[in-house]
Amino acid sequence: GPRKTLADKFEYVMHGKLYKISEEGSGTNVK
Repeated sequence: GPRKTLADKFEYVMHGKLYKISEEGSGTNVK
């Protein structure tokens, strides 16, 4: 239902932010 969609969307956004942050950190460390 709508609640699940919102939860999934929130999770997707949070994971996206965490992934982006960790990716930037990795790139900075590697370079």
